[in-house]
Amino acid sequence: MDIQKQISENLFRADLYRILALGFEEPNPENLRSIQGIAKDLLELICDMECSLELEIALRGLVENGDWNTGVLSAEYYRLFGTHVICPSSEGSFQQVERGPIIGDISAFYEAFQMKVIEHQGPPDSIKMELGFMSFMALKTVYALENGLKEEKEIVDEAQKKFLSSHLGRWVEPFVAKLDESSRYPFYTSLARLLVKWVTEDCRNIGASPVPLAVHEMKDDGEVSCSLGNLSS
Repeated sequence: MDIQKQISENLFRADLYRILALGFEEPNPENLRSIQGIAKDLLELICDMECSLELEIALRGLVENGDWNTGVLSAEYYRLFGTHVICPSSEGSFQQVERGPIIGDISAFYEAFQMKVIEHQGPPDSIKMELGFMSFMALKTVYALENGLKEEKEIVDEAQKKFLSSHLGRWVEPFVAKLDESSRYPFYTSLARLLVKWVTEDCRNIGASPVPLAVHEMKDDGEVSCSLGNLSS
């Protein structure tokens, strides 16, 4: 594959991860405009990216079916992810192990590639932080390609594969299942469908092999229990 095509594909990856990360931030007019604008640009490019029809449909669904009212989405955001945490948005909430080592391992990825974590943005294992990291890493791949840094590109590519296999790719399915079940508005259900389609496709494209976590169910007291089945993609 020629270098320019690799650059274009990784810019596409960076932007898609970016709009997903923005989608899980507290809604505000600027973020929503960015999501709409970037998503529309990606739809114009998607035919050249050899993406699946399912991904194109999911991306189009976000653009066409989303409710873009800031007040409505802000209220839904706090209902889902705020006070009562109807839908946990951190990896540690879906893992059956202590959260400390998970956060430690994720933070090591961020530190190794000099991605600064701002405390008020949320915990390192939050969905928006993990998606933001993947966007950041795709841009690092672009930089390595543009500057002929073959060894650096190999290191960055391997790190992305490991991160998807060990973290984001493992818990995205149960997170999406919970979000799709819990949300009342098309914006979040469309975002959920795009998220699972894209992460599944990106794992396949870069050779990541995550073992999905079992689907978790929220109890009335807010604790997380584990079911026996896995969510099929």
